[in-house]
Amino acid sequence: MDPMRGAFYCEICHAEVVDNENAESVQGSKDRMQRFNHQMRFIREGLQKSESMVLPAYVALSLLGPPLLKRLFFIQDSTQGRG
Repeated sequence: MDPMRGAFYCEICHAEVVDNENAESVQGSKDRMQRFNHQMRFIREGLQKSESMVLPAYVALSLLGPPLLKRLFFIQDSTQGRG
């Protein structure tokens, strides 16, 4: 912003920046964004509800899957045998 002239100017080409808030393309983008936000509200609400959830530790282990669980327990068993 150039305070002497009271307007915004491009730092590269030094042309005055024109507000195109009411241009059709801008209005169309706003409309699409409003529809997107409206459609996503259920997902956002569900995620907000899940933020306060505390998952038990066994759930995290079950997400690893059988191959990783076998390897994890094998490593623990083999380290316990040494002593």
